[in-house]
Formats: sequence, C-alpha cells, structure tokens
Amino acid sequence: MIQVQRISVLLIITVLFPMHIMAQVFSFSMTSDTLLLMNTNTEYLTSNVENVSSDSLVIDIIRLENDLPSNDWVSGLCAYECSFPTDDSVRVTIPPNSVLEFRMYFSVMSTQVPGTAHTKILFRNVNDPLNNHLQDYYATVNPSLSTIEHPHPFTVSIFPNPVIDYFSVELSSTMDYFNCSFKLYNAQGCLVRSLSNSTMDKFNVDCMDLKSGMYFYEITVDDGDSIMGRILKK
Repeated sequence: MIQVQRISVLLIITVLFPMHIMAQVFSFSMTSDTLLLMNTNTEYLTSNVENVSSDSLVIDIIRLENDLPSNDWVSGLCAYECSFPTDDSVRVTIPPNSVLEFRMYFSVMSTQVPGTAHTKILFRNVNDPLNNHLQDYYATVNPSLSTIEHPHPFTVSIFPNPVIDYFSVELSSTMDYFNCSFKLYNAQGCLVRSLSNSTMDKFNVDCMDLKSGMYFYEITVDDGDSIMGRILKK
C-alpha cells in the first residue's frame, strides 16, 4: 500500500510540475529591427517582451553575436536598466501579465564612415528553454543623411574628446526647464564621476586623476530620456 501511494505521488508531481512551468511563457514583438544612426549619440531599437502568464517570469537575455564594423562602435543591452557594453547577458524577472521594454543600443564615434553593426540576441525562458526568441538587430551609418534632425528633446556636446585634464559637457534642449544627471563609468563598469539634479546647460568634469583608457557617459533628463556615449582619456 505504501509503495502504491509513493508511485501515485510521483505521478502527480511529474504531471503537475511541468504544466506549472509551461504556464510561464512570454511573447515577443517589435516594430523595426534596423536603426539609422544620425550622430554620435546613443540610439535604441525597442522590443517588447510580454509575460502572458499569471506568475512572475525569469528570462535570460543573451548577446550571441556582436558584429561591429570597427572599434569606434559599441552595442549594449537595456532591460530595466542599461548594462555595460562588455556585458553579454542579463537575467531579469518580469511580473505577471506585464511587459518588459527591452532596448538594444548602438553608439559610434563618427558618422562620417559608412558601416552596419549587427547583434543577435537570444531571449530565453529560464524555466522553459523551449520558450525562446532569437532576434537580429542592425544599426547603420549613412553619412549623406547625417544632417537629419535628432529625435531626442536635447542634444549633448562633449569637448575635447579625447581628453587630458577635463572636458566640458554642453546641453541644448527644446524644453524650457529641465534637470539632468550625469554619470561617467570606466571600462569595468564602475562609476567614477556623477552629477545629480543639475539645471546647468554647461559644466566641466575633472578627470586628471583618471587612468588612460575608454570611459562611458550617460546623461538623463527629467522625463527619463537619456543619451550615452564614449570619452577617451589620454
């Protein structure tokens, strides 16, 4: 009798547990897989990852391919927050019946040289690897179109770049008033400089004590719009 009960319990677990996992699924949608870069600011391609189940869903977002035309290019993953360009994967939890806005970002130091970058991203359900989606993203530079107006409500000028002792950040905006935050990260993703709630449209950043190499900046304004880019420290 005990043996029969054990077999029954095992059968119940075997049948019910996979059904519970399979109920946790996501769907994927996007409007365009190609981005035309107009200037040296960071631009995004947006996709929606929707948790269509009544349970929280954990997914891995993995960059399988990162084909960039030259070292002047970078790409990166933005889930709930943007990862550093060197990070090839991120794990996120999507609440029940919610949508994650995933952004694939690209940046290039110069828009005077034509080229196309390509990344291949895998979205995979941690509990059910068969529930996955493979997506290609493209970003291209066409110098003849570089004068088209940039869609951001503000633009950023960084000079000099490369930098030796300090650099200036100059903002221009279509908004009458805004606060901005500035963050500077080293190549390992560590925050080395920051400025919060600034209403100045121009400020200087001292970097005399920073080591030579590539740094990444992010500037965010009140409405959440942000621009990312790179600075080379000599």
